[in-house]
Amino acid sequence: MAGRGGIRSTSFKKGSNPIKAKGTKHKKTILKEAIGLKNWDSLKEFIEGKGAGKLVTEMNKLTGRNYVIAYSTLAEFVKPKLARTTLEGDPNKPLFTQPLSDAQIDKVLSEIRKIHDAKAS
Repeated sequence: MAGRGGIRSTSFKKGSNPIKAKGTKHKKTILKEAIGLKNWDSLKEFIEGKGAGKLVTEMNKLTGRNYVIAYSTLAEFVKPKLARTTLEGDPNKPLFTQPLSDAQIDKVLSEIRKIHDAKAS
């Protein structure tokens, strides 16, 4: 039985990639060069100009489920989900003034139970 941990015929040599030849451009780089983007400013201009027009054209072609998925995905860039926002308060006016006491917690829980029981009935 051959020893373990040594160089085998299946081992990759450091710095080599058997899938992609050295100097081959990444797909993102090829795409970026194809539409003439060189830096962040040109990307911003593309998104606000030609890219926006093409997006509207493509969105108008969508129907049904595909439209809903695309719309909801894009909507998050306009109005982020609450879970992805941070709450920041004024240091002089904290968001939460004091923790609830045990009695207050019990009262809230009893109200929730009443609502739940009323819906279940």
